[in-house]
Amino acid sequence: MEPRDILIVANGSSLRAFQYESREERLDEPIRHLVELTLTEEEGHPESGLQEDTDRQGRFGTKQRAGIRGNLVSGERHSLKKEQEKRAAVAIAASVEHILNRADAESWVFVVPSQWKGEIVSHLGEQIAARMTLSIVGDWIKFPIAKIESLLK
Repeated sequence: MEPRDILIVANGSSLRAFQYESREERLDEPIRHLVELTLTEEEGHPESGLQEDTDRQGRFGTKQRAGIRGNLVSGERHSLKKEQEKRAAVAIAASVEHILNRADAESWVFVVPSQWKGEIVSHLGEQIAARMTLSIVGDWIKFPIAKIESLLK
């Protein structure tokens, strides 16, 4: 990972971003360490803005009244989980693009679990995807910074 690279760690619900910072401490070589970038609530948890299809889980849909039979049996939402995962991937991809554009990063490294990688990367813009220098499969979202630094060496 180069000094100007942004490291983005994501899973299906959260996102963290890091960048190397150099410090000079009376040595010939500066010491580099990862620093977590400050993210807004929308960037860090992009799925929080997604709306559910029902007003209460396990209840009737928002446009459905009790006693009226619709196309779906009450309580069943066909393909709901798949649609929610797609929306989460789109939201995470949008957050990644926003973070990289704001940081003016030349390149970036992406760490994401295998089940989310293809979906998120497919929703990234061409220019953003082309600047990705490395993709690592793993769920590092809850790792402390020291462990992430050790895994990158």
